[in-house]
Amino acid sequence: MNQQKTKPNFLSTLTRKIQVTENLRKKALKYGKGELGYLGMDNIPKKPAYLVPSLPLVEDVLDDKNPTESICYQLKQRASSTGTATASTTYKFYVKRFNEGTVHQWITTRHALQEIWTQNNNTEGNDRVATVRALLRGESLTVFNASMEELENPTDAQGIRTQQTVTADMVDTAMGMVAKTVFPHRALMTQKVWMRRAMRKPKELSFRKTAAAVGRLNNSLPLFPNGSDADKFSDAEVVELLEWSIPQTWRTKFDLDGYVPTEGTKAQLITACEILERNDPQKQAKGLNDRPKDKAHKKGQSSKYKNDRKSPDKKAGFYCTEHGANPTHDTAACYTLKNRANKGKETTTLNKKSFRRELNNLTRKTPKKVMREIFTAVLAKERGKSSKQKRANAASKKRKGAVTASSSSESSSDDEKSINVMDRNVSFEQKLKKQRENRTTRTKCTTKHDKQSNESTETPEEHSEEMELAKELANLGAPRDADADAN
Repeated sequence: MNQQKTKPNFLSTLTRKIQVTENLRKKALKYGKGELGYLGMDNIPKKPAYLVPSLPLVEDVLDDKNPTESICYQLKQRASSTGTATASTTYKFYVKRFNEGTVHQWITTRHALQEIWTQNNNTEGNDRVATVRALLRGESLTVFNASMEELENPTDAQGIRTQQTVTADMVDTAMGMVAKTVFPHRALMTQKVWMRRAMRKPKELSFRKTAAAVGRLNNSLPLFPNGSDADKFSDAEVVELLEWSIPQTWRTKFDLDGYVPTEGTKAQLITACEILERNDPQKQAKGLNDRPKDKAHKKGQSSKYKNDRKSPDKKAGFYCTEHGANPTHDTAACYTLKNRANKGKETTTLNKKSFRRELNNLTRKTPKKVMREIFTAVLAKERGKSSKQKRANAASKKRKGAVTASSSSESSSDDEKSINVMDRNVSFEQKLKKQRENRTTRTKCTTKHDKQSNESTETPEEHSEEMELAKELANLGAPRDADADAN
C-alpha cells in the first residue's frame, strides 16, 4: 500500500492557524463580541491563601495627593481631670477624610478621632457625632447616619418608636457598623490566627521594629468589628508570637544556649535577637563584595586591544607618585606630572576674552576713573608692542632682500668669467689642431733626415708662430690665478 506523505511544514502551519484563531477570539471577547470557546481558555486564577491578614506588619503608605481632603483641628495640649481644658497651649492636628478606604485608613481615622476626643475632652455624644460626620464621606457617612437614626429612635416590641439621648456608646456602636463595611468577613478571627500561625519577621524590619509592629496590631484588635479589649493578646502571648516569628536558626541558637523566650520578658527577647542580628554569619561583611565581578570570557574570545592595561596578568613593575604601582611608567615618564609642570610654566596670552574677564574682576573693587587710566596704559603698551613687532618684521624683510641681491650678482659675475674661459679654450684648441695638421703633412712629405735638417734650419715665420702660442697659453692661465687669489 502506498503511504501518504505528509508535508514537512504541516504541523507548523496548523499551529500558526490555531494561534491566529485564538488571538481573534480573545480580541472579540475583549470588545464584547463573539462566543466563549474552550480552546485556550484563560486559566482559572489561583486560590488566594486562606490566611490573609487585614493589617500586615508593614504599614501601607497613605496617599497625600489631595491635601484638600484633610481637616485641621485645634487641639489643647493637655486636658485637665476636672473637665476644663487649659487653653494656653494648643496645636494643629490634620485628619484625612474617610470614604470607603482600606482597613489601615479606617484604623488611622479611629485613632485620630480618639485623640481629638481625649485632648479636647469631648465626652458628650452630640459633640462626637458632629466630629464623625465631618470626617466621613460617601457610603461610610450614609451607614453611620442610618445606624445613628436607629439607635436614637428605637422601636420596641409593640412597634412604638421612642427617642433616646445620644451617648458615647451609641457613637461607638455606629462606628462598628461602618467598620463592617470596611473589613472582610471574619476579619478579627483571621487576623488572630494569622498572628499565631503565619506571622514572620520581615527582612526589611529589625526585630525591635517588628516587636513594635506586633504591639500596634495588638492594640488595633478592639477596633475590628465585634472586637473588644478582651480580644487583645496578653504580654506572655505577645512574647510567644515574637518567638515563632523569628528565623529557625535563631531558635536553634536559643536552644543550644538553653534560653527559653517564653520564660522571660519581651525586653530580654529583644536584646537576645539584636545580638544575633549584629553577629549574623549569613550577612556578608560590608565592603567585601562591593567590587564588581569580572565578565566571564567565552571560549576563543580575546581582548579587544593587544596591550590591555587592565589585564591582571601583568605585574606592577613601576611606581609613580601620582598613580602608584603600575605596569607602564614611573614618576619620570608620567605624562600627567609633565603636563602639570608645563601648564605652570606657560604664560597665558592676553586675548579679547581674557582681557574682558580681568577688566571685569578689577572693576568690581576699584573705581571707574582708576580703571580708565589702567585701561589706557594697557592699550598704549599693547600698541607699542605691536609697532615694534612691525618694525622688526620690516627690517628682517629688508635684510633678506639684500642678501638675495648680492648672491645673484656674484652668481652672474661667475657665469661671465666661465663663459670667457670657455671661449678662450675653444680658440686655443683650434690653433693646436691646425698646427698638428701642418706637422703631419710635413712628416709625410720628408724623410727623417729632412726632419732633422728642417729642425736645424727653421724659418723665422715658424718661430714666430710658436712664440704666439706660448703667449696665449700664459694669458689663458692668468685669469684662473687671479680668481684663486681673490678667493
